[in-house]
Amino acid sequence: MTTNHDRLGSGFPNAVGKSHEGYKTKGARSREKNKDLHGWIQEQLACRLPQCELSGQGMDPDSKSNVRGCCFPKAVDIAIRHDSEVIGVVNVRFVASSYRQNANNCFEQQIGETVNPRRKDIVFGHVFICVQPIPHLDKNGNIERFKSIRNSDVRRYVELAEDREFHHSPDVQALCILKLKACDTDGSQLPLSDGMNRDLLRIDLREIEEDTFNEPSGSLSIESCFRSFVESVGSKHHIGIDDRSAPSA
Repeated sequence: MTTNHDRLGSGFPNAVGKSHEGYKTKGARSREKNKDLHGWIQEQLACRLPQCELSGQGMDPDSKSNVRGCCFPKAVDIAIRHDSEVIGVVNVRFVASSYRQNANNCFEQQIGETVNPRRKDIVFGHVFICVQPIPHLDKNGNIERFKSIRNSDVRRYVELAEDREFHHSPDVQALCILKLKACDTDGSQLPLSDGMNRDLLRIDLREIEEDTFNEPSGSLSIESCFRSFVESVGSKHHIGIDDRSAPSA
């Protein structure tokens, strides 16, 4: 297995782990669960783009930045401004449950989210994170069963990222698959089983499988996403960057 988060130290797995804990305690629709992950991403980008101002849920879980796209204003997760003008946005999707039945809707929604800012010459980055295997929940929020993420489930994101000639493709795409495990109250690992309490679920922070569906190039890793996004913003809008100052943890 290849991973490309060495440059990022422990920051990424720790932020993901905290967001997953927030998902379990606050629920999938809670904005609070996004605070740690979005905040860490904002910090990474802010240090690499010192001339820009960043806003989004990383600073305030109840706040999203509205950006004027080609067709309509749209709330985005993270907005990057220079001289008060929005020059880049990043949307983050962290899927922790019930993905397979919503896979087509998620993908189609991303295409719409991409076209709107890109037609206004705004650099668009998309970070897609999901767990493996995916727990599927019943209407009461209990785990019915686990399903494995198939290569075909996420291959569409790889193909979209490679289709750079059109506005429906993001300028930068990250794809990260996280290994899911279960632990008892004493910390001992348990086998994943249908019907188990989701409070027992944990992200295995030792295994961040960023390149599982992207070997051998690694161009969809989190680190590659940050680097490419910063380069795209800098070159398109003639802004100086300082990639060396990005925090390691």
